[in-house]
Amino acid sequence: LDRSWTFYHGDGAEGMREELESFASGRIVCTVPSLPFKCPTAFYEGVLLLDAYFRKRKLRDGVEIAVYTPEPAPLPEAGAQVSERILELLHSRGITFTGGAEVKSVNHEKKLLNLREGEPVPFDMLVATPAHNLPYVLESTGLAGEDGWIAVDRETLSTSAPGVYAIGDCTSVTIATGKLPKAAVFAHGEAEVVARNIRAEVQGTEPIWAFGGQGAYFLDTGDGKGAYIVGNYFRDPVQVEFRGPSRVYRWAKAGVERIWLWRWF
Repeated sequence: LDRSWTFYHGDGAEGMREELESFASGRIVCTVPSLPFKCPTAFYEGVLLLDAYFRKRKLRDGVEIAVYTPEPAPLPEAGAQVSERILELLHSRGITFTGGAEVKSVNHEKKLLNLREGEPVPFDMLVATPAHNLPYVLESTGLAGEDGWIAVDRETLSTSAPGVYAIGDCTSVTIATGKLPKAAVFAHGEAEVVARNIRAEVQGTEPIWAFGGQGAYFLDTGDGKGAYIVGNYFRDPVQVEFRGPSRVYRWAKAGVERIWLWRWF
């Protein structure tokens, strides 16, 4: 069947769950086809949860899990300390990591992941992040820069068009390690800044709010534990810490999820 699997949307997650129920042995390749991609932490969380899932089913010895990504290391935008800690986690679970691996194509019939450089990668199950591009409705505005995303002032989120702001995944925000990751925590912080500044302008007062590049998010590492990644992405060098894993952070993650579900749904 000409398809791969993803857990980045509801239908994909449900389909992948059904597929995993009948998967007892073989090689699972988890890949990032292109950069940038949404919520990079979620990808590594999914990889670690796959490991925990097969350990719980007592099938892990017969299942190989391998990561192939164009990134030089996991979450490089968060800095070397975070990358090293995630690599340690992957290796401790017997998960192999291959960075700098750019996907060229997929041969579903032969179950091969073809890279731009190197030998084809065999798989029995392929799990991938969706390709991420600027939506057409925004492409047509003429606000996209050379990198294909909307350039903004990283503190005010203003664009090149007067009175127009952009937040979240559609933006291109430069930091010391490259670009600000496309993650909800940053979109949330940016939205608050823009909303408060617009309100100030409407009320005739000085807009004084500025986004400072702070970010904090959890990483479920499986086995009832979680990690907490927190810091400032606007510092040079970037100052982001990896804390845990521990059961406390897993409980905290579940608590935050319940708060957001209660608040919005």
